[in-house]
Amino acid sequence: MLMKIKDLLMKLFSQRCIEIDEDAEAAIQSSAVSEAIEYGLVVQNHGRLCLKNPLDFLILLANKGLGFEEYLKFIEWKEFEDFIAKVFEEYGFEVLRNYVYSGFKRFQIDVLAIDVASRRGFVIECKHWSRLSNRKTALIQAVERHLQRVKLLDRYCEWLLSIFPAIRKAAYFIPVIVTLHRFPEKVIMSVPIVSVIELRDFVSNIDEYLEELSIARIPCKCYSSR
Repeated sequence: MLMKIKDLLMKLFSQRCIEIDEDAEAAIQSSAVSEAIEYGLVVQNHGRLCLKNPLDFLILLANKGLGFEEYLKFIEWKEFEDFIAKVFEEYGFEVLRNYVYSGFKRFQIDVLAIDVASRRGFVIECKHWSRLSNRKTALIQAVERHLQRVKLLDRYCEWLLSIFPAIRKAAYFIPVIVTLHRFPEKVIMSVPIVSVIELRDFVSNIDEYLEELSIARIPCKCYSSR
């Protein structure tokens, strides 16, 4: 039965919609799939099983102590980035996605999330990486480039005011790298490295993270306390 459940999950994540036979029905009833159906992450209808929210289903598997890493390869870039933005929106952040500055020095911000209450701005770089042989080097390079982006965002933040006025409410920016896979490194050069599976915990407990870790905070010149 364990192999049948694994096979079912592999087909579900790779194909997104599958036909249900008797073996699949038995696997559904004895696995986390039934819980995912209850939560609306998977829909069962007319003899078909369709995956509607793959990342939340992976989080469900992780929280239950079940294997999930092998299904990450089926997560597409857009749903990865959309999920990250959605998590910040769930916690009341003002969110801007895929901002591209094409002025004096071109740069792009994947997700910019402003918490008006705490006056914090999170500048998120989304890394949809597979497993890396030179992981540490790649992370260091990604952090260095991201810090440069955040500094450019601060330098040219007035260009965002017309399309994203919430930036005035950010007293400082916190650079964050969000990855598809979990990595042992949690902070590099004062920049948190957060896996997408752990993102909700990071956002909901950000005060604890800021207190325990030496996390970079870059003042925002566009901040207005009014």
